[in-house]
Amino acid sequence: MTASIYPKQLAVVLTIVMSTFSFAVQVTFQVDMQYQDVSPDGVHIAGGFQGWDSAASECTLVNDAIYAATFELNPGDYHDFKYINGNYWDTAEGVQRNITVPAEDTILDPVFFNDYEIVEGSEPVNVTFHLNTSTMPGYSDSTNTIVIRGNLNGWSGNDWELINIGGDYWSYTTVAPLEPGNYEYKYVNLGLAGDEWESTNNRYLVVTGIDGDQELPIDYFSALGPPYIETDGLDVYFRVSAMSILCYESEDLFVAGSFEGWTGILMTNEGSGDIWGLSYSFETPTEIDYRYRHGIDGWESSGIERFANITRDTTLALVYFNNYYYYDSPPEYNITFQVDLTGWLDEQSEAGIPMFSSSRGDTLEVLGNFNDWNDTDVAHSVMTRQPGTTNFYLSLESAWCLGYLIEHEYEYKYFIKHSPESIFLFESEYGLMYPDMGWEESPQNGGSNRTFNLGYSENDIYHLPMAGYYDLPAEGTIPAGQQIITTYTIDMSDADTSGFVPGDEVRLILKDKWTNYLQGFGDEAPTIASDNGDGTYTAIVTLTGPAPWHTLYVWEFVNADTTMQEGGGLGYGKYRVRYMCPSEGVWSDWDYPIDIWTEEPPLFVEDYQSAFECLGACLTDGDVTGDGTLNILDIVAMVYHILDIEPLLDDMICHGDMDTNESINIIDIVIMVDFILGLSY
Repeated sequence: MTASIYPKQLAVVLTIVMSTFSFAVQVTFQVDMQYQDVSPDGVHIAGGFQGWDSAASECTLVNDAIYAATFELNPGDYHDFKYINGNYWDTAEGVQRNITVPAEDTILDPVFFNDYEIVEGSEPVNVTFHLNTSTMPGYSDSTNTIVIRGNLNGWSGNDWELINIGGDYWSYTTVAPLEPGNYEYKYVNLGLAGDEWESTNNRYLVVTGIDGDQELPIDYFSALGPPYIETDGLDVYFRVSAMSILCYESEDLFVAGSFEGWTGILMTNEGSGDIWGLSYSFETPTEIDYRYRHGIDGWESSGIERFANITRDTTLALVYFNNYYYYDSPPEYNITFQVDLTGWLDEQSEAGIPMFSSSRGDTLEVLGNFNDWNDTDVAHSVMTRQPGTTNFYLSLESAWCLGYLIEHEYEYKYFIKHSPESIFLFESEYGLMYPDMGWEESPQNGGSNRTFNLGYSENDIYHLPMAGYYDLPAEGTIPAGQQIITTYTIDMSDADTSGFVPGDEVRLILKDKWTNYLQGFGDEAPTIASDNGDGTYTAIVTLTGPAPWHTLYVWEFVNADTTMQEGGGLGYGKYRVRYMCPSEGVWSDWDYPIDIWTEEPPLFVEDYQSAFECLGACLTDGDVTGDGTLNILDIVAMVYHILDIEPLLDDMICHGDMDTNESINIIDIVIMVDFILGLSY
């Protein structure tokens, strides 16, 4: 039997069908382009109703500068859309438009492209642009050239160059006022690899000309907003490059500082190599000091001081870890450290301070910021003794990761690592060793680290001058058993600015651990000074040889409120340094010159070279220019001396007597060249 549909049922079905399909209406969109330079590719419209295709729907010029396009759309539907001056998205207007389709055919009123319209009374004005480069991967050079290009200057040229105003922040103010209008622009970084345009769409600028000169908000290179997470607080973005970390192996990076208790906050890798960032929010304006750390204990050098005064949302300029300068393609080089341990060897043939023995397993090491101040990598820290001599050396080559850091001041110290046998021997005779006994405190550097620099040139070979552990030459040791009374005096007349009051106790503090240990003074035990009644105070210290010719020390005073000590810090002159000098080879009691109270470093450091000459000895290190290293300048000075063009000073001649035959000749120059070329040690 065939089913039939009754009229009433048919009506219901038709109602359902008609409610599912609505009748389309025609909607005409119009845009006024009178203030625009219309693209040769025409004007287009794109939106949800046509698949957001920037080139599919061209508008037609219908009247003056009005362009229109008509679509059949379903009533009640909602659509977003934009006009495009051309047929690519990078020329689309910045305005986001929308429409709810009406129930009948409609011609929309024209709108100005980007809603820009010249207002009566507008006039040309200057515009100031602001740029932040924290969103540029790996970018840290404030000396680069960044320019603005757009339809406001023909999309070309470098005249609109921004000025760096500090860190990541740049600014440019137009030289000539801009006419009211609608403009597009981008920032361009002029790098060695070519012009680097922003990767984002064109930026839009509407010059109204009715409220005076315009100052634009901060733009972020190739980004629509800042790299930090925006909160209601003061938002800060930290950035550091790990490229300069010696032997870096992708360890995590941390920011540690006064604002979080120096424990360290894990940073995030920006995904652009070895650049790490951290977004952090402060509740109130804050002054902070901070440093970066890699891994568990890979701190930046203690000499690195980073400060910031947080008063607004900001980005802190990208820095290299430890502020080292980084080269992608370093030159080849060889650097050699040299130490003469004559004054410290515990061997029958040696006279001096017997604190080192190769036979007991002691090692001499070079530790510095180039090997993280440790001997984990033996090949790049432990020195080798040259057979038949008291000299030790260590050579580092460019194959090691140190080669990536050029034109930077490296810091280091020599370190004696005593074997368990030596420690047992010393403690049996002198008592428990003090902490950090093996570290030297270089007298000629005022107790601070030694330093050297690498240049940027091909096939560089560096031989650091022959040094002594603690800068102690063989001739600088007071003979075993000889007693010497040393007298120290200080004038405290001007110490009142430090809080000193006559009657306060004044103390001498010796800083040389080996002197304190071997003499039984105790670790930095004070020597009370006597009041001379004229503002000066005197401390007496008796030494029994073997003892070094140098003394490292500071003064302090004590009262009910404080204990104030001179100097300190980590740099040159953190301690006072003076030397004793034998008279015609005979050591005798010694009165040091009067000191003047000096609260802040640097403290007085006596000239090492002059003291060395006083011993009747001279370093045959080739350093006739006195700049602390042997290089081509010393060769030139030697040639001038031999040719009698510019004779060397008497106290520098001995440095050039490389063959120690008490004369300067071409043979000495040959030996110096061999040293520079690494052909001899």
